[in-house]
Order: sequence, then structure tokens, then C-alpha cells
Amino acid sequence: MMYCEKSMKTVVFSHRGGHHKVIGGENNAQISRNGTRLAPLNTGWKPRSTLFPSLSTRKMPGVTVKDVNQQEFVRALAAFLKKSGKLKVPDWVDLVKLGKHKELAPSDENWFYIRAASTVRHLYLRGGAGVGSMTKIYGGRNRNGVCPSHYSVGSKNVARKVLQALELLKMIEKDPNGQVSSMLYLAVLET
Repeated sequence: MMYCEKSMKTVVFSHRGGHHKVIGGENNAQISRNGTRLAPLNTGWKPRSTLFPSLSTRKMPGVTVKDVNQQEFVRALAAFLKKSGKLKVPDWVDLVKLGKHKELAPSDENWFYIRAASTVRHLYLRGGAGVGSMTKIYGGRNRNGVCPSHYSVGSKNVARKVLQALELLKMIEKDPNGQVSSMLYLAVLET
């Protein structure tokens, strides 16, 4: 481990075993005790803060979805979707369970807007995903009483209706070269 301590005209190099002292010379070139010439010293010493500016002093070019807290983004987008009134909400939203692993329907009356906003965020981050992927994302633990719990996928009908509603808003679009069976979706955020 070598480090350099800088004082007036003397530079001391130290390492594990001992010290080697370099005594000042002419024209910023240092001459050691054994007469060898060393590289010139950098006299334009700058503090570390100017050499490596912190991230807070740099200007960032913009903010993406990855830079924002995901809960705040989903809530804000859900509020925007509800406020715009363009998202087509099915009639059965107050009666449905979101998967076989759920015991009750969602307690939040705006759950469809929140699910749509969350789906748009997932599609923006992941790229191609369809109904099957959404059921895996929104699945959960199925409790089997005294038997061990197992993973259970979410409702396919809910995932399909959310994707169809978002496609009508043109917030997502089908893959241009994908087949109908693959049902790939890509997020295109226009907001």
C-alpha cells in the first residue's frame, strides 16, 4: 500500500516496510538520495471534490419511469386514468376476485385503474408480455388450509380486460410482427 504525503518541498513515500524520503529539486523534478531523477510533481493540486463531482451537483437530462418511486407513479397514473374518464371499466369490477388465491374481492373501488396503471408500468419496463405473463405477475400464494401453500396465477379474464382497455386508449399496442396466439404487448407511453 503506497500513499503520498505532500508538505512544503518534501514528499514522503511510505509503504509497509519502511520509508523512502524524496528531497526537493529544481524545476519541479525531484531527485532522490541515491541521485536518480524522478518524475515532476503536479503542483496544481485540487481538492478531491472538484476532481470527482458528486451526483447531486450534476444536472440529469430527464426522469424516466425507473427513476420514480413505483408506488407514486402507479397512483399518479391511476388518478390520471380515472380523471380522464377514457378507460373503459367493465360492469363486473365490484363482484370479481382477482385470482383463485384470493378470498375476497378488492376492497379499493378504484382497483381497475390501479391494475391498469401497474400493467402499463410493467409493460414499459419489461417489453413484450401478454396475458399469461400478467397472470404470473399478479399471482400469489394459494393457502390450502393445513396442507402446504403453493403458487397460484392471477385471473386471466382481468388481465385480458385490462390489456384490451389499455389498447383502446392506445397506451399499449400489439407486437407488429407477432402472431395472434402469442398476444405480445409493448408499452407506448404517450402521457
